[in-house]
Amino acid sequence: MRKMKLRLDIQAEDFETLENELTVLKEERRVEQERQNKMLDLEQLGKEQEGKLALFEEERREMGNKSSQLEEELESIHGHMEDAQDQAKANLKKFESARDEISRLEGLLKQN
Repeated sequence: MRKMKLRLDIQAEDFETLENELTVLKEERRVEQERQNKMLDLEQLGKEQEGKLALFEEERREMGNKSSQLEEELESIHGHMEDAQDQAKANLKKFESARDEISRLEGLLKQN
């Protein structure tokens, strides 16, 4: 009887040990699953950030292109303004020459 009780005590201890090991394994599995879920979340976040970065880079290229176009347009406008200024100076010289010619002709008319 005593041997049987001793066997039952040993079996109870073995069962308790196995039960504790099972609890530890379940906890380790839960922790590992959480870690894997976090890794998946981080991978997804990384992909989203890569997508945002690609969009940002595309927008930056477009802005660079627009900036170049605006610089070209500004240079063109500046060139037209210089041409218009040169034309205005030429017209002013023609006007002054015509005015001088009119003054000279008026002077000749007064003499006659």
